[in-house]
Amino acid sequence: MDTYFFYAYYRNPKVTIHKSACRFCNQGKGMQPNKCSCSTGRWRGSFSSVELALEAAQEIGKRLGVEPTYCQRCMSEVVAMAMKEELALETAIFE
Repeated sequence: MDTYFFYAYYRNPKVTIHKSACRFCNQGKGMQPNKCSCSTGRWRGSFSSVELALEAAQEIGKRLGVEPTYCQRCMSEVVAMAMKEELALETAIFE
């Protein structure tokens, strides 16, 4: 079963949700686990579902003034589903 983390990037505000097995996430340690990046951002998690991760990411996103996004590498199926839903909504609006 997948677990999820998100990274809140402070310099250029961004919040990105990842699967724990993603090479960018590395179980919430990131790509440079020995380097403290506390001033530039922070990993948060683990969450047992993508819904819980999204809920927490939205709270942090509000503070940073951004909407959370999904990692395009490890969460591509979620990104594709969201794009499909958005397209369906746009189509319904313009019909």
